[in-house]
Amino acid sequence: MNKLDLKIDLRRPDLKERFRQTKALRSALDAGGEIDFYDVSYDAIVEVFGKIKKTDFDGISDMAGFFANKQNIIREIIKEHRRRAD
Repeated sequence: MNKLDLKIDLRRPDLKERFRQTKALRSALDAGGEIDFYDVSYDAIVEVFGKIKKTDFDGISDMAGFFANKQNIIREIIKEHRRRAD
């Protein structure tokens, strides 16, 4: 378990709404066009969880799992936004 997930409520709807409200994601969605997914998702994750340090994780697989989970939620938000825009 990583220390960052213990900081906030991780129920998916709440976390999804937190990401939706981040400046990084709002700016990217409002700008339209191509989104640099990894930069935007990293910035949104840092806005929600704060500065991320390697000591927040027990190992690299723990870090990868942490980011993958959050990036999946952000990817959902982007897809929903694009569907509404079509």
